[in-house]
Order: sequence, then C-alpha cells, then structure tokens
Amino acid sequence: AEWEKEVREEINRLVREHTQKALFIAGGKVILYDIKPKFALRGEISNRIQALYPDKIVIIGEIEDGHYLMSFRTIKANVSFPDLIRKAIEKMEGAHGGGHAKAAGCKVLLEDKERFLQRFIQSLNKN
Repeated sequence: AEWEKEVREEINRLVREHTQKALFIAGGKVILYDIKPKFALRGEISNRIQALYPDKIVIIGEIEDGHYLMSFRTIKANVSFPDLIRKAIEKMEGAHGGGHAKAAGCKVLLEDKERFLQRFIQSLNKN
C-alpha cells in the first residue's frame, strides 16, 4: 500500500507539472514533455496526458544512460507511429522503435534527439 501511494503521488506530480514543463510544438499538434520520474512511468504518463488532450500527439521523453527514450500516444490524430518512427530513425546508429498506430515507443542516442524530433515532425507534417 505504501509503494502504491508513492507511485500514485509520483504520477500525480508529473501530470500536474506538465502544464509548466511540456512544450507544444509542430504548430500545437504535438506535446513534448521530458520527465525525470522516480519509477518507470513513461507509458503511464503518456496515457494520462493523452487523455487530457485527445486531439494531440503526446511524446513523453526521458534521458537514460546516454539515450533518449520516448513514449508516443494519440487518440484522434490520424497517424501511424511505427511508420513515422521508422522514417525518423533511418540511418541513426542504435535507434529503434515501434508499436501500434496510436501507441508506440522509441529509443535514440541522446545526441540524436533533436534530429529525430525534426524528422518526426517533418514526416508528420507530410501526412
């Protein structure tokens, strides 16, 4: 019960803080929120934030061991995350990702974070 309370409090903290820390990019279509959680919560936080913004694409990012890990979610956006991720990571060393059309994950080297995001948004804008 104590552990569940701590996890719940951490989830609530991260969801609250998104209003100050998340970036609305790609003309407001994408919410990018980098988190530093106590626990592995990217998927859960992306689900919670996505529920608040059903018409947006949510990317929850986290830095871990020289990599940038991302969780992608959307409800209403007409996208296929595996296709967008595949195009964005092309020829990036050590990058991989995939999942479902509306829920996916990706991992790139931290040094490739900005290049990945630029490519992802370019592919998104072509849809």
